[in-house]
Amino acid sequence: MINSRVFMRFLLLIFFVFLIGGQCVGQDVSHEPVPLWIVEPEVAALFEKFVHLNKSKGTLSGWRIQLLASTDRMRVERELVRFRTLYPAIPADWIHQSPYYKLVVGAFESRKEAYRYLYIIRQDYPNAFPARDDSIRPEELLN
Repeated sequence: MINSRVFMRFLLLIFFVFLIGGQCVGQDVSHEPVPLWIVEPEVAALFEKFVHLNKSKGTLSGWRIQLLASTDRMRVERELVRFRTLYPAIPADWIHQSPYYKLVVGAFESRKEAYRYLYIIRQDYPNAFPARDDSIRPEELLN
């Protein structure tokens, strides 16, 4: 015996399918898109400029040198100050990827470029290693 609730739901489903399908028959479908809103030309020009600037200032995939990873933020900040004292020409910062704070330096397009700097930095940070980073801004790259 079929459960009466299941049967009633099935009948309702069939009813709604025919109801919705019947409403679509006979409607005049135009192939031209209907604008949802009208935009002033000045606003459209500003929006296009905004889109162009954001596309041109996107992020790159590249390499950084990771010096340290720790759950102790103060330790990472002390090492950041020490690194900036030893290597003032190389940009450095820490990032938080829970639960770790990571001290990363430089920004390089290729792993080979990162290794050139890594060779020098390992004199003071022997555990440093190159790490992938997909959020490098073009102006951060070291030449």
